[in-house]
Amino acid sequence: MFENDPVLASMPSQAACVDVVCCRAGDYQVAFEAHLVQSAQHTADTSPALETQLGLAPPPAEGRHRLRIKGYPEGLTVAAPLELIALPIGAIHPLPPLIAARPPWPALRALGLWNEQLLFILDLSQVEHSASSSVNENKL
Repeated sequence: MFENDPVLASMPSQAACVDVVCCRAGDYQVAFEAHLVQSAQHTADTSPALETQLGLAPPPAEGRHRLRIKGYPEGLTVAAPLELIALPIGAIHPLPPLIAARPPWPALRALGLWNEQLLFILDLSQVEHSASSSVNENKL
């Protein structure tokens, strides 16, 4: 995806990473850019929940974190555990054309591979708009 970028190509391989925060959303492992997260605190509250915003089943109240996110004054709750990883640029892949044509979530931007797990990489600026879309029709 980024192999042809001359700036990234000139960087040392260990620097060619994107810091992302990973968590569970229903049965899926999702990730989003770490620089958007300002803080995380344990909470029993589930509102507003990432799972609900994506049109997934309501989350359990146990093991939640409230993330303070740039651009989201109320924050967003996500399932624990949270993991901060340096995802190599080479592990990020564009959406396949069929999925890109009708993404299950408007916030879905790319796919990633980390420790043999598939990551659904989200654009948090689009998450709040996902709840009103027909995500259940396009479920993965």
